[in-house]
Amino acid sequence: MMKKLFGKKEINMASDAKVGWGEHLAYGVGNAANDVSGTMIGNYILIYYTMVLGMDVLLATSVLAASRMMDGLSDLIMGRIIDRTQTKIGKAKPWYFRFILPMVISMLLVFNVPHSIGRAGQVIYMFLTYNLVTTICGTALGISFTSLNGLMTTNQISRGRNGVVARIFSLVTGIFASNTIFRFARFFGGGDEYSQKGWSMAMIVYAVVFVCLTLIHHFFTHERVNQVRNENEITDKTLRSVTGEKISAGKSLLSLIKNKFWVTTLVVCVFIAILLTINTTMAVYFSQYIMNDLDAQGIIVSLISLTAIPGTLISLPLMTRLGKRNVMLVGLGINLIGCLLPVFSMNTMVIYIGSIIKGLGYGITAGPTGSIIQDTLTYGEWKNGFSNMGMGNAANSFAMKASGSLGTIIVGFMLSISGFVEQSLVQSQQTLNMISFGYIWMPALMAITCIIIMLFYTLDKIYPQIEADLKEGKYAPGVQKEAAVIADEEKGDKHYEN
Repeated sequence: MMKKLFGKKEINMASDAKVGWGEHLAYGVGNAANDVSGTMIGNYILIYYTMVLGMDVLLATSVLAASRMMDGLSDLIMGRIIDRTQTKIGKAKPWYFRFILPMVISMLLVFNVPHSIGRAGQVIYMFLTYNLVTTICGTALGISFTSLNGLMTTNQISRGRNGVVARIFSLVTGIFASNTIFRFARFFGGGDEYSQKGWSMAMIVYAVVFVCLTLIHHFFTHERVNQVRNENEITDKTLRSVTGEKISAGKSLLSLIKNKFWVTTLVVCVFIAILLTINTTMAVYFSQYIMNDLDAQGIIVSLISLTAIPGTLISLPLMTRLGKRNVMLVGLGINLIGCLLPVFSMNTMVIYIGSIIKGLGYGITAGPTGSIIQDTLTYGEWKNGFSNMGMGNAANSFAMKASGSLGTIIVGFMLSISGFVEQSLVQSQQTLNMISFGYIWMPALMAITCIIIMLFYTLDKIYPQIEADLKEGKYAPGVQKEAAVIADEEKGDKHYEN
């Protein structure tokens, strides 16, 4: 039954294959697995540090910020490793499988900060375990997962479907996490939603879910692009261009910086990630201190996630008709309306309606963002004569994680300068105003910025020709000419030898 569902029979392994829906589902399951850990680390780690441990909010965010300095290097290293990896199951898949168990262990450690080691010891423990879960394990899993979308096929439609399915699974995971974390904490903590025991036991539940999902993803997805068919092909692991030039890590990075489409989409994805993190994290404080109902945060996140699902589904046919850029513009515009709706009324129902509109806009935007980076990297391969799918996704992964943490850091900084009091049920008016500003206006400003930037993205118009060229072994004119010259020289050398 499982083999039939996930398409193990008669798999098309052509590099431009149209992937079956079973494999799309298996890919999406992997995103759900990543988000089980990612949601806990990205959205609730600051709450754990401040409300469970009683850590000063500025000190907690400083630990997160310092950790991100190391994370960027690990992402680039992992991307380079994937680009140079050659195995019979692919470049990305082996690394995804190897880091499943380490991620489980690190998830449990990061939410089990000992109380007996003193505040200084806790800070050191937090720094080490947070880097273990993000800098090492999160990097390996995240880059392997995102690179796989580009390595499964070059087909733009299939990549788009992968992105849509992955985003839907991500949204469902968000609903699950936001509506269970405090309930699990209360259940295991004897009614106390901020007890160490409650959070420790809750993490065990999430770890079990994580393992089940990662195994499904690993065993029922396939790499097709640049695939090695047998052990005899695994020889030179040096990354080279179509002209035979050895590509250094510096040259690979430089090609990304010169890829205008990659830079444009990266900046937009960063701002969207910051927008979502601020919105989700601030929703906890907004619900507790503005709405006076902590459980309202679960409703807000659920409304955003539930309405994002049909929005994401709508984005798939829209991408075919309008192109990925235009669909993102439509989604960002709708999201902006939802962000600003509470400006006119702080009534609970208005806030919920705003969440619904935000969710619909986010869903429409999310469809293209799941695959648009892969399209820009395919363009880079055509333009430069070599693929840096791993390095490109590594840089993107770092940016996404950094932006998610930056969103959390921004929230922590805003709360700190407004005089937020940790573990207090009452806050000053200045703090309440800052919470409202962070929940309403910060995401709105991010959405406006993304709209402006996306107006400069024009890759959709030329991508079909790029895909056709690569299928025929053709590249940008300059690269193609150089490759032809080298080929002629090699023929001449062989003729001379004969």
